[in-house]
This record gives sequence, C-alpha cells and structure tokens, in this order.
Amino acid sequence: CRARAEHPRLVGLARGGAALVETSLKARLSESRAIAALPQLSSMEPRTQGEALPIVFQEFSTWTELNTFDLDGQRLASVPPSASWSPSSYRSFQTASRAGQQDWEITRWTAADRPALLITTPIRNERRELTGVLSSVVDLQNLAVSVQAVKVSRGGRVFVLDQEGTLII
Repeated sequence: CRARAEHPRLVGLARGGAALVETSLKARLSESRAIAALPQLSSMEPRTQGEALPIVFQEFSTWTELNTFDLDGQRLASVPPSASWSPSSYRSFQTASRAGQQDWEITRWTAADRPALLITTPIRNERRELTGVLSSVVDLQNLAVSVQAVKVSRGGRVFVLDQEGTLII
C-alpha cells in the first residue's frame, strides 16, 4: 500500500520540520537573553536603551521588533518605533516581570496583524535584581520561509500548528 510506504517518510519530514522550528526557537531565546544582558539595556535608562536598540536590531536580522519596558509595562525604548501596545495583558510579560523568567507565546503582531512569536526576557541590573523586560518579536512570516524550504513530495505541504491545533504557518 502506497500510504503505508509513505508513512516513515512523513514521520521523518515531521521530525525534520519540528527540529527546524525548535532550533529556530532556541536561537531566538538565546539571542534575546544576550540582548537583555547588555549593559546598555540593564542600565534602564531610556535614552541609552534607545541608542542601543537600533544597533542591536541591525545585528540580529531575524527580529521584527524590540522593546524595553519597566516592570509596570511602561515602554522605555522601541525599534522600530512602535504603535503603543500594552504588554501587561500578555501572559509572557507577566512571567518575565513578576517571576523573572523568560517566556514566549504565539500572538498577533499588532503592526502587521499577523501571527508572531513574542519572547519576553527579564532585564537584570549588575546586582542581578529584576529591573525590566525586553520584548522581542519575530514575525512568523520569517520562520515560514525556513519551514517552506523543507522538501516534501509533489503536492505535499509543510505547516506548523500551535498547541491548540491552530494553523500558524
């Protein structure tokens, strides 16, 4: 039966696609931690952060938007200049600002009304005290380019679902 012969290949493709998404997520999480640890960000001075974020943004081309917030959700710096959205309603912001732990979620990127990966990373001062939050946004269209590069048989498609089964890519 053809379907049975294709089964191992489909499982392999699914694992390969999942590994690609997981590798991309791990890289973005690591980059976000590195950015949040920069002295220019941990200073919590809006002017210093505002000067540093555009440089960082150019260096890490996978990011769509970078923002810094104080623990109350007040925006301190943003690149590109962002429409005002309140981070306090996002679960991941609550985790970063209250528990001091990095978190992420899939949401709608307000600037383009498309699915996005929102990573929130605690910012700590030199004494390791929690002082703010870096929000890093990746437009999932960027990830879609990588996922679509996965080779499948003619007529096949690669897609990514969230934990509720909603089509993301």
